[in-house]
Amino acid sequence: MLISRIVDEVPDYRYFKSVEELNEDSFMLARRMPDLVTLRKIGRSRNGEDIILLQIGKGSKEALLFACPHPNEPVGAMMLTYLSERLAEDKALRDMFDFRWNIIKCIDPDGTRLNEPWFKGPFTIGNFAADYYRPATYEQVEWTFPVDYKTLKFDAPLPETRALMDIIVELKPDFMYSLHNSGFGGAFFYLSSAEEELSALLHDIVKRRNIPLHLGEAEAPFIKKFADAVFKIPTIRENYDFIADNMGLDPAGVINMGASSYEFLMEHNKDAFALICEVPCFYDHKIEDQTVMDMTRREVLLKSVAISSEIINRTEGILEKAEPFFLKTQSPYLKAARQLILMYKNNNRARALWAEKNPEMEAKATVAQYFDSITCFEFYHLIIIGMLIRHLDSEMEDTLQGEEVLKQLKEARDLLSAYFQELNDRLEKELEYQQIPIKKLVEIQLESALRIMQKINKLDKNKQ
Repeated sequence: MLISRIVDEVPDYRYFKSVEELNEDSFMLARRMPDLVTLRKIGRSRNGEDIILLQIGKGSKEALLFACPHPNEPVGAMMLTYLSERLAEDKALRDMFDFRWNIIKCIDPDGTRLNEPWFKGPFTIGNFAADYYRPATYEQVEWTFPVDYKTLKFDAPLPETRALMDIIVELKPDFMYSLHNSGFGGAFFYLSSAEEELSALLHDIVKRRNIPLHLGEAEAPFIKKFADAVFKIPTIRENYDFIADNMGLDPAGVINMGASSYEFLMEHNKDAFALICEVPCFYDHKIEDQTVMDMTRREVLLKSVAISSEIINRTEGILEKAEPFFLKTQSPYLKAARQLILMYKNNNRARALWAEKNPEMEAKATVAQYFDSITCFEFYHLIIIGMLIRHLDSEMEDTLQGEEVLKQLKEARDLLSAYFQELNDRLEKELEYQQIPIKKLVEIQLESALRIMQKINKLDKNKQ
């Protein structure tokens, strides 16, 4: 009853908070309730911003919840803002759980600031893609934990990742919640372990809010499925083995990142429970349509690969004309776009080979699978072009560029802008989308955590 009330009282948020606003909320909460809320600076970002940890309550177990491990995913920061306030204000909520709550509202403040132009709306797929920023994988907090597996060796954690590593080592969390959200599609979950009861619980949380479940393909073919829209948290080792088995080359030359926070957690508390809840900002009813089409899953995936290759090749052709004039070769937008282009090239090859030889691909595809593999996939290519346009804008602002160079840069920008508009117009025609209210997304992320933590408490009591 208490959980339901707490979840129902989530405010009707109309926009996402900036890094400055998130920090100010934390400082105000700590000043208002110093006996209950402890504020710690646990590290600094690459640009020198403080990374702040809120600690609330007491318990025999530790819960670690952190948002913005991918800075284009701000839903979790809103959830943690609300949760931290309710925990501080509501003794009954604190007493319900035998946990101390460790909360990081924004683990990547630098990257999050680069997304702030779209945080206040209006929320359209065009605005989202135009102002979107997601770092290259080797600069993502979630995927820069150390790993030493076969030929893959990665030991270059970011300062933000190092701060998270230190907290995981210190706390050895019993429950860890890495907060993510997707741009488009349906809701889905990653769990460290699952049983039928958990999947049914999570399905109910989503369906009660009339949000679709993700019924398309898994994000990668090697990911284990527990139930519809409920998967096992994937690891870099599984990714490595999939590439080795399907591409016939050394995966270390393809994988340009490290392990995940989940893998690092397992090294320090193998009995911990980890949860990831992916909720979409935008919704189209086709993502849950189970109507069977007159196409096989193989045909759909191969069509997806063909569309991806076409977009990548055209984008690269425009980029190559402008690259000789770039001064800011290490700009975050350029690095991220280049790496996404390389990733799609490698993944397309692996997906095509896997689709050709996997007998499961002979089954007929559903509308949801087609929509996920074709339309949603196109949408995620649009963000590459958006980041390249942002990079060209920064190049053109440089006063060192001469008139002839500026002309070349402007020509490339105009071509990319026209292609961006072409793809966006095509998607607007194909899609019947709407923005999902932020309140609903926060409710799903919040209730998922509270219900699972409640279950963990009950299991522990039964063992005693």
